[in-house]
Parts: sequence; C-alpha cells; structure tokens
Amino acid sequence: MGGRHAVTSAARRREPSMASSLDSRIIFDAILQSAAVGLFHSLNIALAPMPRKADDSKVDTDNKLLAHISYDARMIRGELQLAVPPGVLGLIDRDATQGATPEDVVKDLTKQLLDRIKNRLAQFGTVLRVGLPVRGTAEGLNREVAEPAGVLSLYSFRTLRGVVTISTRGAIDPTALSYSGAMRVFDEGDVIIF
Repeated sequence: MGGRHAVTSAARRREPSMASSLDSRIIFDAILQSAAVGLFHSLNIALAPMPRKADDSKVDTDNKLLAHISYDARMIRGELQLAVPPGVLGLIDRDATQGATPEDVVKDLTKQLLDRIKNRLAQFGTVLRVGLPVRGTAEGLNREVAEPAGVLSLYSFRTLRGVVTISTRGAIDPTALSYSGAMRVFDEGDVIIF
C-alpha cells in the first residue's frame, strides 16, 4: 500500500501544472473573450460569445464601424480589430460617450479592450506594449486576409442589436503564457489608495 502511494505521489510531482500544460492560444482566447464581455457589460450591453474561428477569410464587416490597434510582447505580436454595428453603439449611454463621434467611440472601445487584455496578461508575466487605435476599414482587413502576417482568429459575439466581431492577426509562442500570479493586477473600477 505504501509503495503504491509513493509511486502516485512521484507521478503527481512530474505532472506539469494545469496552466503550463494549456496552449497559449487557448489562454489568449479565454482572456480576449472575457475582456470583451466585461467591457461591454460595463456599458450595460450583454455579449454572448460564439466559438472562435481560425484562418477564416470571410470577415463580416458590413455596416460596422471598425478600429484596430497593434500589440507586442516578448513572444506575442499582432493586431486586434474591433467591428461594432451602429445599433450596438446606439445602446451606449450618451453620457458615457460625451458627444464623441461613433468612429471615436469604437477607437476608444478598441483601446479599452486591449488594455483589459494587457491587464490580464500581466498575471502571466507578459508585459504587452500597445499602440494607438486607428480607424479600421474592411478593405484593410481583407488585404490582411489576402496577405497573411500570422494567424487570423475571429471572435464573434451576439447582442440584441447585431454581432460584434473582434479579429486578431499575429503570432503567440506556445510557451508564451505561464501563469505566475506574482503580479498584483487591479480590476477596472478598483479603488487604489495612495
């Protein structure tokens, strides 16, 4: 009995931790989807995630406002594009947008989304550098699909007023994300006393 227990304990010590055995792409997918749901929830808009699609050349950008932003870290680089239907933008409280144009609202949402992703990646010891959001175009996205520079992943979210689409193009090293939890990361809305 004691021998079997010793073998089982030794086998457990050799098992990789759950976080290190997961593929970085799966972790990134979960981070991106939860960040998007959280961002829109803060605006009182419910998002229902749909399964991610990889290397899909059909990107639905019809009648949507688009913005994109670049990001990179030691083993991660890419670009994120957010496409939001005007009907979804219409659900945002006008006090929250403070008279900004719909194009500027989508650029700000894109920056906020990537900031939330950056915040969560810090728990994996990854410090993401983020560019400035710029207005996106369907033509630019279709050109990127035709001239690939990394894996294209599409994330779609159902809302009451249409489908919000997030696309990422880039590369993530499979060993890039290893949960450390050493860094204290504050959530959006946390009170920080100085």
